[in-house]
Amino acid sequence: MAMTKGSPGPITRTKVRTPVLRSDLITRPRLIEAFERGHEPALTLVSGPAGSGKTTAVLQWLANSGSLAAWVSLDPDDDEPRTFWRLIAASFRELGHEILNETVTLLDAPGADLAKTTVPTLINELLDLERPIVLVIDDIHNIESVQILEQLQVLISRRPPMLRVIATTSRAVALPLARWRAHRDLVEIESNHLAFDSDDARRLVTSISPTIDDATVARIHQETEGWITGLHLAATDRTRTASSQPVDDYLLDATLEEESSDVVDFLIEVSILSELNSPACAAVTGRDESLDLLRAHARRNLFLFEIDSPEPAWRFHSLVRGALQTKLRERRTRSQINELHHRAASWAQGLGDWKMAVRHLRAAGDVDGAVALLESSWLLALNQGEFEQFERATNDLPADAIDDRPALWIGMAFASLNLGQLEKARQRADRCERIGRNSQALGLALVRCHYQRHVGDVAAACRAARIALAASAKSDDAGIAGAEAALGECLFWLRDQETVSHLERAISLGQTSQEHFSVLAGHSYLAAWWAENDQEDRARIHLEEANGSAQTSGLNQGHHFAMGFLAEGWLAAKVDDYPTAEQALESAITLARQGQEPLTQISGWLSLAQLRYRAGDHRGAGSSIQEAKLVHDACVAPGRLTSDLDVVSAAITQPRPSAARTALIAPLTERELSMLRLLRSELTQREIATHLFISFNTARTHTKAIYRKLGVNSRAEALAVADTHGLI
Repeated sequence: MAMTKGSPGPITRTKVRTPVLRSDLITRPRLIEAFERGHEPALTLVSGPAGSGKTTAVLQWLANSGSLAAWVSLDPDDDEPRTFWRLIAASFRELGHEILNETVTLLDAPGADLAKTTVPTLINELLDLERPIVLVIDDIHNIESVQILEQLQVLISRRPPMLRVIATTSRAVALPLARWRAHRDLVEIESNHLAFDSDDARRLVTSISPTIDDATVARIHQETEGWITGLHLAATDRTRTASSQPVDDYLLDATLEEESSDVVDFLIEVSILSELNSPACAAVTGRDESLDLLRAHARRNLFLFEIDSPEPAWRFHSLVRGALQTKLRERRTRSQINELHHRAASWAQGLGDWKMAVRHLRAAGDVDGAVALLESSWLLALNQGEFEQFERATNDLPADAIDDRPALWIGMAFASLNLGQLEKARQRADRCERIGRNSQALGLALVRCHYQRHVGDVAAACRAARIALAASAKSDDAGIAGAEAALGECLFWLRDQETVSHLERAISLGQTSQEHFSVLAGHSYLAAWWAENDQEDRARIHLEEANGSAQTSGLNQGHHFAMGFLAEGWLAAKVDDYPTAEQALESAITLARQGQEPLTQISGWLSLAQLRYRAGDHRGAGSSIQEAKLVHDACVAPGRLTSDLDVVSAAITQPRPSAARTALIAPLTERELSMLRLLRSELTQREIATHLFISFNTARTHTKAIYRKLGVNSRAEALAVADTHGLI
């Protein structure tokens, strides 16, 4: 499938760590009491304008109640389902609880259905909470995704008994507030609750400026309407009032009054950046002293927050950033602002951050530039495991901007494949073929190949892979590696001896071109191949390499590593390590199901059936066979797996009459009976060994024991005598 490297970046602790409550804040008993209204509400919603004290109010209530909080602070970049739920999971794990392991595994698996599997799993895992926890979602107004809001509604409506949810917002949110309100499941703390009354305002203002007179306090309170930020700023500088100028100017005066015009120009220009670090600011403004300017301003100002990052970095308070951007539009022409965004895009592109680059190109109104970047970067995006982000970025583009972009349609098709959207992938490939005039022969063939494998048509997938390999002659090493890996994967399901050479070539070319997907596929399938062919040492070498590649690329819990788990299960079964084998096979099935890979699912279920049968769990073995049949019957033509299903079904469902054994020279063991039943098939002795998860030498030993106990010298004679005794 798509060539993939990497995984989404680590979640900064700033976003999932409860802020520290300042010790000098004014205690507000009436506001704290507002949180206690209602009985076990589904949601406590704290709403008010920026700077109105929403976060502080929640912190004060938490401190007063002694509640343990899982805290998530959101910004607009978190408005993506998987990112959002990763933050939610991380907030709980930040508390030191070893919980949500299964949820985190699902979140790391591309293509997992968040609504149907991940969120219900999260809810189920939270049922194990031993003490009450409050989930605080700060600045929920940054979430506009319909998917996230629908999924969050499920969590809130079906919350576990030990969980309370509190959210803060600066504007209306698309949640079923009316319904929750009608059922008394909603506690609302609004601007009128957050606003300081005259007594609270007096205590706040006099704590900042003890000599201020009552008349001035009253005037400040009236003009700010109890807005805490306005109160604080006005008390800090009594010569100013909130009503004397627009809010933006008021904030900017408080923020920039100590800065020179040169620094103000710098801050206005870097306001286009969501994260401020020296290289980014230098790229946008051309100033080498960016780090010194940022550090100096951070020391003088409360509205520049340091964030967790490998290098020093900050962010503006959102209200200040908005005010700065307003000032930017006043002081710079549209073309000058566009130039700033283009500089930011070039810097981001140099870092390989295609997402940031696309955002700035769109902000500059450069749709064609954004489309061209996506077209040239789709392989990078998918190699970083950012399927959903790429899908979202392309969905946001105007339809007419991508109509004649065949390379982009190929990238979009690969994204769909990796997300398990098979029909969308096929439709996008068809679109590319109509407009591409054979310019994307390799990509098209690979999409067709993987699509056919996903629907379980091995022969058709092989034909498409051979077309891809022929087309790759005009490609670079990465393209050839992808084609070689695709063909090797298909041939594996036909037990074709050419499998090995194609996969080895995929690994070699993938390593030189850093096409990590082909390297992972090559090692995973070769591990399975050698495990199946009784070459355990070679299999373990490839499995170790596959594990290393998967860990490096962040795909060890993705569906692309399903074959690695399958190989691990086979190897463990050969040494009778049933617990490890069962766990690995179940992981292989789970990941293959998430990636809609039926061939690996069938093989996993059949292997699990044999393993459980050998362990004496005949009911479990039968259930596994039924699961394999369900997946098999949905496939078009799954190659060797049809005969594998017949053989394994026969091996574990035939009766084993005990009376017949007594008439033999010596009774046959359970393992020898399993071997005897498989002797009826056309499988070779080596293939029988593979099905029974034993070595070839062990299979030969069992065969000799069967011949001796039946008093025969050949396979045909053994079958005849066994039939006479009712053993088969």
